[in-house]
Amino acid sequence: MQGFDKCPVCSGEIQEKEVEKLIRGGVHTAILRVSAEVCLHCGEESQRSRRK
Repeated sequence: MQGFDKCPVCSGEIQEKEVEKLIRGGVHTAILRVSAEVCLHCGEESQRSRRK
């Protein structure tokens, strides 16, 4: 999966960063660190898919 050259929301610059995602299931909660493309202007995140 190829990411965006510019942010689809505001056309800002995109940079790959490690972000935390909160996953909830019933009474359980997990925090995952994932690689995502993040807009430096508005903060929009686009998670990259890593299928093999």
